[in-house]
Amino acid sequence: MNSIFAGAAISCWIRRDVARSREEALELVRAKLQATWKVSKLAFYNLLTLRESDTYEAEVKRLFRTALDSGLEFDYHACYREVMDSSGNHGTGVSFDLSQFAREVLESGFHFYSDQGQWMGSESAEDAAFSPVWTREEDLREWSIMFPDCEIKTAPASRLLRSMLPELNEKEEWVGIGVENRLYTAHPMALSDALSPA
Repeated sequence: MNSIFAGAAISCWIRRDVARSREEALELVRAKLQATWKVSKLAFYNLLTLRESDTYEAEVKRLFRTALDSGLEFDYHACYREVMDSSGNHGTGVSFDLSQFAREVLESGFHFYSDQGQWMGSESAEDAAFSPVWTREEDLREWSIMFPDCEIKTAPASRLLRSMLPELNEKEEWVGIGVENRLYTAHPMALSDALSPA
């Protein structure tokens, strides 16, 4: 669970005889990627004919034609984990141990909550939307300037698993993991997996 990547969008090109349905395609992709990635959701599924592929840009044509020959082709768009601090400093590609954070969140977690009754989020220097969670209340007080008019609330693991993390996954946003004065971006379903009993 220690990675420099927060997540990825992966385009999969599958020849029709290799997977005949949306469900077969998703199972095939999950099986092929399970050693390195976990599929959190299928963004879209589309059937494409050879004639239609000619209307697309050169890279899409190349991927399509490679899949016609091999049966399956992947195109990875990985997102590096970002780290930021309350002073505005920023970096990418930072490794982070999510399992340690998850163990601490199981004991206590905190987040900002708006008076409209929603999780409060922000954007990173790379314009990635995220909603932060901390394990110690004193650590997030430094960040309160970014979240005016919000109150600090506890974020029990049960609530994170039931509502916040699935919601962030659906909205294709990150969770910001708060450790001392830093926030690390992570995929919400990676934190969900780390919080879930084995």
